[in-house]
Amino acid sequence: MKRKVIQLAGRTLVVSLPMEWASKYNIKKGDDVEVDDSGSYLKIYKNIAESSGEKKAHIDLRDGSRTTTRAIISGFYKQGYDEMVITYNSKEVYDAIIEKRKEVLLGFTIHEIAKDKLLLGSFMNDSPKEFENSLRRAFLVTISMGENLLDAIKNKDYKNLKEIRHGENTNNQLTSFCERLINKGFVDPNKASFYYVVCWNLEKVCDPYRDIIFLMEEHKNFKFSNDTLKLFDIVNKFLKRYYDSIFNYNLQKVVQLAKDKEDIAKESGKIYNGKSEFECRVLNYLFEIAALASNFSGPSSALNTDKLLMSPK
Repeated sequence: MKRKVIQLAGRTLVVSLPMEWASKYNIKKGDDVEVDDSGSYLKIYKNIAESSGEKKAHIDLRDGSRTTTRAIISGFYKQGYDEMVITYNSKEVYDAIIEKRKEVLLGFTIHEIAKDKLLLGSFMNDSPKEFENSLRRAFLVTISMGENLLDAIKNKDYKNLKEIRHGENTNNQLTSFCERLINKGFVDPNKASFYYVVCWNLEKVCDPYRDIIFLMEEHKNFKFSNDTLKLFDIVNKFLKRYYDSIFNYNLQKVVQLAKDKEDIAKESGKIYNGKSEFECRVLNYLFEIAALASNFSGPSSALNTDKLLMSPK
């Protein structure tokens, strides 16, 4: 919608708020609103805790299963619901709710529990300012997971594998939280879909690192050859450079990453020779990480189109 800019007192520019929007969120004369000016747009919002715009849902999970319960709870969280009253009739569903809250629902706690019902609610005030910090943290947690795992393998120091694996859970929390903020409208709408692709894909990147650790825990007498360790390092740096391309974009970086992806793909044709079943499975996971990381190429450029525009002559 278009709004007319009004000038007051010589220096102050004013834009009126749409009445329908102000009424929906109970914004009245004298209220304070937050203004986010982090981009080429302004986002005006009211503290959720003070507004009547909280999203609430009463969810019927009677006769649900563990898998469906986890997916449904995650879906409501990512859609931006601030309160969920959940009705259930089995311990399996109850345990799945508790499990999912601990693993993914950042900022949520259980407010009430009855025999067949519980209330999940947010104790945080979601804010647009949290988005970039959370997305950066999700990347850094994932990058650290790969680097710490490689260091443990090189040093044959496996006592902290469980702690390293916990990075995948932190990644899940942060990427889900970012998706929640996107769905609550706290991100530039012109970039929201591209950011969602980044978050969705970043959550998947952690899984192969986690699976390598599971594989190591399953096989007690494993060995890593030098060329596998070399590929591990290349893939870790490949992911880190894609993180850099999103937040410090330039065309040359993306062009080089595309070439490096081709080189990694070519390596897959020869590196399996002479490897054990264990090491071949590790290699599969490493190539999976590289493939997932390369999926950042499209959204990376889409999020930084302003850096590709030429000045008019």
